Amino acid sequence: MTRNPSPRILVLGIGNILWADEGFGVRAVEELARRYAFPENVRLEDGGTQGLYLVDLVRDADVLLVFDAIDYGLAPGALHCVRGDDVRASWAQRR
Repeated sequence: MTRNPSPRILVLGIGNILWADEGFGVRAVEELARRYAFPENVRLEDGGTQGLYLVDLVRDADVLLVFDAIDYGLAPGALHCVRGDDVRASWAQRR
């Protein structure tokens, strides 16, 4: 029986530490790295404001978790999760 390798998990923090969101995603990933130890298949990455430069990094991941601050019109500090096919639909609505 062949064992499947562990999925490549990317935890990506997005944001500008000098702008209105205060780099929420970047700071979240920094805090995760400071507080916890992750297995080798989990990569924490400061994506900052790199945009398209992150494409290869994202493409190589089997699982992607993104931390970012987006104005969904919710109460400050509210968590909004977008999963699977809803990611594309959510992006289209924001444009």
